[in-house]
Amino acid sequence: MQEFRNLLDIPKSYSVSDIDKKVMTPFKKELAGIFYGLSIRKLRKGRGGKIVGYTFTWKSERKNANDFTNGQALSNSTRKRQNKRNEPMPDYSKPKREITDADRNKLAEQLELLQALGNHDKNK
Repeated sequence: MQEFRNLLDIPKSYSVSDIDKKVMTPFKKELAGIFYGLSIRKLRKGRGGKIVGYTFTWKSERKNANDFTNGQALSNSTRKRQNKRNEPMPDYSKPKREITDADRNKLAEQLELLQALGNHDKNK
């Protein structure tokens, strides 16, 4: 705990509740956008559960995750929105195109070609 206080330059006058309010809460808010699923737990030891340190855990990222856009870290809510599909819904209200004689002739030619290819492959 002493090393933790020294590394973060926490005044000796801060109690554990002061550390929670003034250091850990802002710390968690800042880093939650970078470390997905960040949680901070107190390590307790001995009688009375004296706090001897903190454990920081977070969820691992996908290997292909892109966390930064224009130098800004994405928040957890933005990540969730990214996973949703952005494909437009088909518009069934559009009028269907009429099939013309030219379309029928073109399809008939293509069908004849496919049938000829099918017969050609069978002859091999």
